Amino acid sequence: IASRFVILSKQVSTGHAFCLILRLSGTGISSMINAGLLPVLTRKDGYNDIGVESFTCIDFADISHQRLFVDLASAMLDWDVNEQPVFTGMSADKLAKQLQSDHKASIEQCVNALKQTQQGYSKPRFLLFIDRLEVLLSSAVFSDDERDAFLGVIDKLAARGAIIVVSACRNDFYSLVVNYPSLMVNK
Repeated sequence: IASRFVILSKQVSTGHAFCLILRLSGTGISSMINAGLLPVLTRKDGYNDIGVESFTCIDFADISHQRLFVDLASAMLDWDVNEQPVFTGMSADKLAKQLQSDHKASIEQCVNALKQTQQGYSKPRFLLFIDRLEVLLSSAVFSDDERDAFLGVIDKLAARGAIIVVSACRNDFYSLVVNYPSLMVNK
């Protein structure tokens, strides 16, 4: 896990915080994220000036056709700063539409919310953990256009200095991962 912190710190410093973790099936990556990475990043002093103000998770095993952005938005609605929601007054449907048509507005809301943090992190961030990315990449339920649009938004979220995206994917799907340049950034 120590190497993940070094990689993540470098990614935050370069302005593109997307960490893809390739793993063997059943190796406990979700447990490593939930019991190792998150507790360190959410503690009072964070890690290397990076602190996670709020985090959420989406699991592609639970996402169905035509709900990619609604489920992403639903997860992001869980983010808060000082117990105040980041996306006040927004529904999952409204945020999903905003993510697709004006992702910059969504990111700006995150940036503004992080300015209000009382945690004292010098690099406060939100964290989005995407589990079982291989489902998105391989399932016939999702079209190539849906995959491209979703991964494009995820890439933009990770590249704006407010959100850390960590994703887990089984390594036997690596041949699909390489087809998406946004997943290969920092590799």
